[in-house]
Amino acid sequence: MRTILTAVLLLATAGSALALESQAAHAAQAGHETVAGRLIADRSPAVVTIKFLLKDEHGEEETETAGALIDADGLVIASNDAFGSLQARLRGGPSATPTDIRVLIGDDTQGVPARFAARDTELGLAWLQIEESKGNYPFIDLTDSAEPAVGDKMIYVSRMGTFFDRAPMAVESTVTAIVRKPRPLIMPSMNSIAERGLPIFDASGKVVGVTTLVLPERDELEGMTRDAMKGFTGVMVLPAKDVVAATARAREFARQNQPQPDAEPGKDDQPAEPK
Repeated sequence: MRTILTAVLLLATAGSALALESQAAHAAQAGHETVAGRLIADRSPAVVTIKFLLKDEHGEEETETAGALIDADGLVIASNDAFGSLQARLRGGPSATPTDIRVLIGDDTQGVPARFAARDTELGLAWLQIEESKGNYPFIDLTDSAEPAVGDKMIYVSRMGTFFDRAPMAVESTVTAIVRKPRPLIMPSMNSIAERGLPIFDASGKVVGVTTLVLPERDELEGMTRDAMKGFTGVMVLPAKDVVAATARAREFARQNQPQPDAEPGKDDQPAEPK
């Protein structure tokens, strides 16, 4: 079972270098440079870098991941895998604890404090809330969406690493399949998407969905052959309407579980999942 899960996770990450190396060629293709440039100009202000410490039984590590602001009050969507969930699924143990979370917006290198609002391990998504929000952040409206067809182009906007000054980048993919089970998912071309937890758009700029990684539960992997995952392309896209519904649940969960100003943080402060 661990061998199958490891193989699936390796496939999920194997395309990262290929996707990043090919983005410049995609952007230079006739007819796509304008679309990619427009998306970078329109969407990159809302694409953020999340810095945090990840603590587990082996110690702590400073790391960062990409995310996106999805409302003016500072709600951020990101991949739950980046916060220790993926390692926990691979090891079969508890998730690591993210602390000292800061969100870097635009050219900011210091970041603003944020806290975990909710997470959905089944969908592979997490939501963070910027503390002391100014209420005027640039954001991506997930309800301004479209349903793609097989063969349609998709483009997501992210940021490069610190060596490249976190420059915004646009990466293109193609819809290869639309599946209904085990849940509605949009499958991109093989190895074309390197990052999870980011909105992805069609050529008109409407949100198609959010990149994620949906895997069988560990007990479902018992007896599962590699052929069962035929067509798996690494990272897939959760349709926008499902992300909107999940975000509504996350907001309600966060509203009902506001941290108390006088409460002392402790080891049980892991965000639960909205039901």
